[in-house]
Amino acid sequence: MKSKLITRKLVVLSILVFVLVSFSAFLLNKIIVAPAVKNSNDKFNIVEQEETLGIKTTLDGYKYYIDDAKAEVIIVDYIGNKTEIEIPNEIENISVKKIDITCFVHNKIIETVVVPKSVYQINSWAFAECKSLKKVIINNPDTLFGDCVFIDTNAMICAQKNSKVEKYATDNNIKFEELN
Repeated sequence: MKSKLITRKLVVLSILVFVLVSFSAFLLNKIIVAPAVKNSNDKFNIVEQEETLGIKTTLDGYKYYIDDAKAEVIIVDYIGNKTEIEIPNEIENISVKKIDITCFVHNKIIETVVVPKSVYQINSWAFAECKSLKKVIINNPDTLFGDCVFIDTNAMICAQKNSKVEKYATDNNIKFEELN
């Protein structure tokens, strides 16, 4: 009788251990292994994403794509090596309208950026953590801004007085200088 009871307890214990080990393996895969594999493939995913979106690069180092539905160019990255850059007004005879999210983030080279009048939107984190950035000249007084565009930079914004750009600078405690 005691041996049957011990056998049943061992069977139940074995089942519990099996379930616990299986569940632990499942969690380990979901929490540690899968994200690590995903991160190791990020470079390939970026290249694949660039091909899917049709991202191209200008000779000056601006990565961009064309939104055919809106007939506009969106700048997504800068891989050039100039300290003073002037974003082009148009690329492939289409107006540059947006600077995309994280476009220049962490850039250690650029010091001055001139944004043309054609650009009406600068998305979140576009110039975040650009430690060398000193001045951004924005020629469109009605430019719209995403969140944290200039976070962790010491850049000064130069734009038209009494504009949406000046209001953005004031609201976000960013140095502002009037364009002449």
